[in-house]
Amino acid sequence: AVFTLVFLFVMTRLGFFLSAVPFAIATLVILGLRSPLPILAMGIGVPAVLVALFNHLLILPLPTSPFTWWF
Repeated sequence: AVFTLVFLFVMTRLGFFLSAVPFAIATLVILGLRSPLPILAMGIGVPAVLVALFNHLLILPLPTSPFTWWF
């Protein structure tokens, strides 16, 4: 529950992708996944697919990073 609140707070500051990657990785580790390759693949892949889907295909923008429009 605490990670979710931190994720929501950070998402408004850093954008969806930059906050979703650490959140996804932390969630996978907490749920017991220990293999580094699947953790990185899912932790980076799922947020990337969601950004591509929402921002670029559906034209429903997610919060973006102050550093770049892509994230």
